[in-house]
Amino acid sequence: MVTDTQEVVTTGGSVCQTFLDAEDVLSTKYGTTVEVDRLLTKAAENHVIQASVLVLPSAGKALAVISDLTAGLKGCKTLTVTQPEGQATRSPSAIPQLMRDGQVGYIEYMTVGGKTVLTAVEMVHVGAAVSVVALAGPVTNDTTTLERMGATLVHLSDIQVERLKAAQSLG
Repeated sequence: MVTDTQEVVTTGGSVCQTFLDAEDVLSTKYGTTVEVDRLLTKAAENHVIQASVLVLPSAGKALAVISDLTAGLKGCKTLTVTQPEGQATRSPSAIPQLMRDGQVGYIEYMTVGGKTVLTAVEMVHVGAAVSVVALAGPVTNDTTTLERMGATLVHLSDIQVERLKAAQSLG
């Protein structure tokens, strides 16, 4: 499956639309050909881990996704989109330690219907693919929990990136 219908930003402007299109790896913009998702949920605690691989027509298109995300994070502080549950307000911000060439990491607070969720995401360009690992759960300010969340995110992303490199013979 791929995302081919643009989720339209109702507030936040064009830089937020660029961020959202890149986050969705919108097929009509980037030419995404395949998306494979794995989801692990811990329903009792409202935690979700999602690992995705998106295949694009070229390494240049995959890198464009990361470039657009980086640009979007620099200029988009708050955006609103309409979802089936109602208006969703999202506030993305970069994780400086995960902002590297070919890689972008960010956290995002999303509020829908009075409920806020914290998501941490790392996306990495690997040849003609983009690796995505996301962790979502209830909002917390507990430093230990946030550090554990970051360590888990990086660990899972590293594993997935290494597998993608091996699959594409990128060593």
